Amino acid sequence: MKTRLIQCLLATFALSLVFASDTPTKPEELKVSVLRYSAERRAVVVRFENHSRKPLRLLRPIDGSEWGWRMPIYDVSITDSTGKVIPLESRCGNTGLYSDMTWPDDYRVQILPGDAYEMSVMVARELPLAGIYSFQFRYTYEPATKTTKQDSSIKYPDDLWVGSATSAPLDIDIPNQKIAPAEKAPVVSTTPLTPLEVWAAMKERVKAGDFNEASSFFVAKRREAYREMFKKMGKVQAYQMVSGFTEYKVWMLNEEIAGYTAKCKTDDAESPGFPLNFEKENGVWKILEF
Repeated sequence: MKTRLIQCLLATFALSLVFASDTPTKPEELKVSVLRYSAERRAVVVRFENHSRKPLRLLRPIDGSEWGWRMPIYDVSITDSTGKVIPLESRCGNTGLYSDMTWPDDYRVQILPGDAYEMSVMVARELPLAGIYSFQFRYTYEPATKTTKQDSSIKYPDDLWVGSATSAPLDIDIPNQKIAPAEKAPVVSTTPLTPLEVWAAMKERVKAGDFNEASSFFVAKRREAYREMFKKMGKVQAYQMVSGFTEYKVWMLNEEIAGYTAKCKTDDAESPGFPLNFEKENGVWKILEF
């Protein structure tokens, strides 16, 4: 009797495995993939696909999303051939909504069932040397999860897709980046023409405590954010921060984008390779970020 009972239990267990293998898995609603990398834009082109039967509503990145500081998180991870993860680059901690975009309307992206949407996502990691690297993208919106800079100042819509979607890794061959010799910061010009002249002119206005004029040297979408940051820091601390950059090295310079690295002195250390980036805005160089 006992033997027959064991046989029945084993048979039942075997049937449950058969039926379990035939049970379809829940299909993913949102699929993301990395299409390519643009060295000039320091960005990857990402594709979002709606595999569900309903419209999916996402958000474009907020300032800080690429660093995982605010929802939604736009994480572009880079791994070298040895498996080492390339670290995030340093930047100021000022984050939030862009001054030239209306919340939440300008940030919304709706993807209908079966449709796809492509966008460029900034790479917030230290740019690697030439070689083959594995790029992977992850989009996350989890309103119950508190991120580093999350606060009550931003009220998120209730109809957003909640969850996380991760792309398959994509191997990309990064070309050589030409690094120019170190150059000294130029003398301030009354009509700034080059990126570093714009930087020097901005520093002079910060030194004078004229934060409105200093913020005019930044791109429009980040102008207000930097003005508020300077205002909160005050003239002395703000000038100490912007004047702490030395030994500028250009790694990218074309008609629309300029990228530099510089040593940045802090209270107790000196950080090499701090990013200093510029963009052309209406034909005039403006500071994008530092």
